[in-house]
Amino acid sequence: MPTIRTYVVVHDFGVAPNVDGSVCTLCLCKPRIRSASEVGDWVVGLWPVPHRYRVTYAMRVGRKLPIDEYYDCGEFDGKKPDRSRTPDNIYHRGSDDGWLRRDDTRVHEPPYDSWHDIKGKFALIADRFWYFGGTPRELPQHLRWLDLGDNRRGHRLKRVSDEELEALVAWLESSGHGVLGTPRDGRAHPSDETGSQHTSGGPSLTGGESGIAAGPQRCREDGDISARGCSDPTEGKVHVRICTAK
Repeated sequence: MPTIRTYVVVHDFGVAPNVDGSVCTLCLCKPRIRSASEVGDWVVGLWPVPHRYRVTYAMRVGRKLPIDEYYDCGEFDGKKPDRSRTPDNIYHRGSDDGWLRRDDTRVHEPPYDSWHDIKGKFALIADRFWYFGGTPRELPQHLRWLDLGDNRRGHRLKRVSDEELEALVAWLESSGHGVLGTPRDGRAHPSDETGSQHTSGGPSLTGGESGIAAGPQRCREDGDISARGCSDPTEGKVHVRICTAK
């Protein structure tokens, strides 16, 4: 039976999901969805309450790549910080096999919990998608089985019949397909200094050096905002170092 994972897109800045280059990807946030989804599964993002019947986007998973392969393959370089104001391709492996985070973006910058991104392990790439963003479509009555109620956290997994999926796809296709809107919460102005979308409501998406990596590389452990030496790992926790890699 087809599988659909539904969740609330609390913040929509064009980062997660990311539709740069008219390719829909989910590589940041939602680690459980990214790790559990398989090729052929569907992901649907809804607006928060009180607009919970509005659809931000829907995608069918066409490929599922490990995060480091997503970074290295070259196909998604347009989603890296030096080529995108809303990048999602910001993590890769270092020579010691540890995780590095690009420092030339303020998307999910420290003290954001980078481990939350990394533990999703995979990037999901759509082979079919509809991105409505700030110009959403409202679910008709016969499709409101997708509703999450008042829940704003986690996601809901539903195994649906072929007929239910066909009804959803027919409704989506009636609007066209691909990129059909712009991010609901806008793209931050280059002079914006508000910081991470998860800490103060909107990211500053400027390029260039952040200054964090000007000295020796540093890492942050499991959401701890204090810097720790990367030679002093803690078992069971992911370390992500700031880097200037291009």
